[in-house]
Amino acid sequence: MTTTKGSMSTVTIPEGGVGFSNLGGTYIEIVQSYGPVLVIIDQTEPRELLANQGFRVAGGFERLTFRTPDGRAAVIRIWAGDDEFINRRQEQISAPSIMSPWEGNAVASNQTVPFTGALDGDRIRRESITISNMSPEGNLLLVNQAGLTWGVVRPGETITHRTSEYVGVKNTAAYAISAIIGENWWLIY
Repeated sequence: MTTTKGSMSTVTIPEGGVGFSNLGGTYIEIVQSYGPVLVIIDQTEPRELLANQGFRVAGGFERLTFRTPDGRAAVIRIWAGDDEFINRRQEQISAPSIMSPWEGNAVASNQTVPFTGALDGDRIRRESITISNMSPEGNLLLVNQAGLTWGVVRPGETITHRTSEYVGVKNTAAYAISAIIGENWWLIY
């Protein structure tokens, strides 16, 4: 998109490299990005911006250089020109995520399998937990950290519960109950 006061542009940043734009003006904004971006104006020191952040440059600029702090590849959208960018979009895109399967395959008799929601590595927050009761009989109970029951997964059922908090999957039967359980985690980048 181009107006007399600014232009929108897509910039590709290769892994371990930099992206460039020859747009000029007095205002730069990162319109779309999935993480922080370092902006270098002409030959100045890098300035870190996130999506929907921008700044005015006294005296203007003629060349923009972009890179990611961790060297990852990225595709970003920028606005550069003399006017500030007004974003009236109503979209929301969730952070990248990964499904992490439980390594077990059955909840033992009279046992509770704890899913704490504790952070691990590049996982910043659990978005949800999915529990499938694969047994032909026997319920799996969902309990809080105090052991109080708040839900049930009946034989053949699958539920997805959106929470980052503790979830215990409890079996009160006298036999093991086959289950498939996975946690969906939001990632840092």
